[in-house]
Amino acid sequence: MVDTAAPFLARSPRLRKALAPLLFVVALLFFLFQTFPYETLSQRIVSEARTAGYDLSIGTLSHAGLLGLSATDVHIKSINADAPGGPLELKLEKLVLKPELLGLVLRRTAVAFNVEAYGGNAHGLVRVSNDPKAPGLSALQLTADAFDLKSLPPSLVEGIEMIGQLGIQADVSSLQALEGSAGTISFALKGSALVKGMVMGFPLPKVMLGDLTGSMAIDKGLAKLEKMQLRGGDVDAEFEGSVRLKPLLMASQADLKVHLKPKDSWLDANPLVKGSMGFLGPKQGDGYWVTVTGPLSHMTPRPGK
Repeated sequence: MVDTAAPFLARSPRLRKALAPLLFVVALLFFLFQTFPYETLSQRIVSEARTAGYDLSIGTLSHAGLLGLSATDVHIKSINADAPGGPLELKLEKLVLKPELLGLVLRRTAVAFNVEAYGGNAHGLVRVSNDPKAPGLSALQLTADAFDLKSLPPSLVEGIEMIGQLGIQADVSSLQALEGSAGTISFALKGSALVKGMVMGFPLPKVMLGDLTGSMAIDKGLAKLEKMQLRGGDVDAEFEGSVRLKPLLMASQADLKVHLKPKDSWLDANPLVKGSMGFLGPKQGDGYWVTVTGPLSHMTPRPGK
């Protein structure tokens, strides 16, 4: 192949001139990819995260495509241990970030991302505000599939042990201030069960929950539940109400109502629970109403609608 190509190039000076810039670009990119100081960049990112209030560690940092970055073994933890629900801690197997080329042309900052963690995958796009008076994320598009609830960090499910596969789709704008955010979030939880938890001060036995589906419509920072229901387990349930979003997410205020419909077979198998159902008040129709209020980090249930 090389033997036949060399005489052809020798007879084609125009082709040689056309290929020279291309070969130069290829060589330059190869040089950059091989010699770029990713270790120095990694240390700078860790330092900036520390300034923002997070402990961050990165296993390896390398290129992803032409302009992107790929990081493995990413561990991030908030420094504020007094935050509601405790410090946030996340461990990501792999994180890939790529700038949106159209966004660069239009002078707006947008980054596509792909995350592998907790047995699932999430991908989407984040847009960053160009307004110096209102920094932060301006929009988020997210699709997340099959996250394993059992492997989620304790800071997200404090005091509760659950199993199941969680999927989320989100399209949210105006994220500089959560109080003014807008958009939609839908989610589906499949094959779920509560393995361990507390309700109104006493421990629950294992509860098969089945499948949870629903969505939220967000307008001016108020997230309203839409068609949220739990089906196929020991307890069916329907949810209604809203969550008033706050800058610190776990401090967001919930005002929810839950219509619980426990199966008679499950109650018969758990006499302690069956004998305690009176604390939920009189049965209304085929179930019981429970009102849940307070910050997301410490919601308080009470009987009745």
